[in-house]
Amino acid sequence: DGDGWTERRGDCDDAAAHRFPGAPERPDGQDDDCDGRIDEGTSVDDADADGFTPQQGDCDDADPATFPGAVEEVDGRDQDCDGRADQGTSAFDDDGDGWSEEQGDCDDADPATYPGAAERLDGADRDCDGAAERPQGWLSGCTTAAPGASTLLALACGVLARRRRGPTG
Repeated sequence: DGDGWTERRGDCDDAAAHRFPGAPERPDGQDDDCDGRIDEGTSVDDADADGFTPQQGDCDDADPATFPGAVEEVDGRDQDCDGRADQGTSAFDDDGDGWSEEQGDCDDADPATYPGAAERLDGADRDCDGAAERPQGWLSGCTTAAPGASTLLALACGVLARRRRGPTG
């Protein structure tokens, strides 16, 4: 085959000039360098044996815990190869407000709620200080007719109204 190697000297395919000991491995489904392994070090080689190759989306083929669909861990690394580290964990900012649960975001599904956010008079703890801002006399002028009034608010208003009327019957 003209490659300078014979079968006696280790040529694994004396009919193919590109296959001989020390030849560069190519992603071709063959053992080009005659070492008994196929396509090692190429994009079709699964170097970490996790079932995914770089060609199949493995973003770190040296780490068997990193592959498409892997479970994310809180470590600043992208285990599931989607381009985002730590999503689905308490270290990830789910709502895009710049704060994660680990950083003190008390409602990581609401981008208007995070440490230092401006409070609104809506009964929610927007700044994550543990206390929701309430209008003056919040339950004293109780109304559940406001848009978005919660069931809990309605119950509290009902209890307060009964206490104001006193015992009946």
